[in-house]
Amino acid sequence: MINPDEKLLLMIKSILQDHKGKANRITSAQVSKKIDFQNDEATHFKIRDLIKKCAINYNLPVVADTRGYFLASTQKEVDDYVKNLKSRVAGINKRIEIITDNYDRISNKKRSN
Repeated sequence: MINPDEKLLLMIKSILQDHKGKANRITSAQVSKKIDFQNDEATHFKIRDLIKKCAINYNLPVVADTRGYFLASTQKEVDDYVKNLKSRVAGINKRIEIITDNYDRISNKKRSN
């Protein structure tokens, strides 16, 4: 017997297989609608999580951009996605550095007073 999440993953896998290449993106809201999920903020998070699990469980080259998800069909699509992820990581690391430095400055001022 297939558990409910596994059934959803299989449905999402089937949907994604119809969306190969950047020109064939599908949004999480569209995926949600196709599997008859209510479309709210909690569902949006759940769908995104299921799409990630789908990529892992079924070895799918799922990539995304601001306009939706799709299965990479070219090396350029993979390279563009990896470049985007690396840029996001660099941005997060910069924010970590800023918050750490700012906190250190504030806490040192408090200690010296």
